[in-house]
Amino acid sequence: MLKDRIENLESILAATSEPSKAELDLILSKAATLKGLSLEETATLLKTTDPDLRASIRSAANDLKKQVFGDRVVLFAPLYLTNYCVNGCLYCGFRASEPGEDG
Repeated sequence: MLKDRIENLESILAATSEPSKAELDLILSKAATLKGLSLEETATLLKTTDPDLRASIRSAANDLKKQVFGDRVVLFAPLYLTNYCVNGCLYCGFRASEPGEDG
C-alpha cells in the first residue's frame, strides 16, 4: 500500500544522518554509473545541508541529466486530474495494481 511505502520512506529518512564528503562522493560516483540508487542512498542525499555538498549534488545531477537526455527538452504526459486510475502502467504511482501484482 502507498501508506506503507510512505511510512517506510519516512523511517529511512529519520534513520539517515547527514553524509560526510567521502560518503557523498561514494554515492555520487555510484549515481554516475546510471544504475540507480537505493532509498537509503537517496535519503542520504536529501539529508545534506552543507551548501558546498549540495552544490556537488546539483552539479552531479546536471551532469547525469545531460548524459541521459542531452540538450533536449523532454515532456511527460498525461496530466493527472485525480489520484485514481484503472490502468497498470509500470512507471506510474497512480496505477491500479500494487507493485508485484503486475504479472
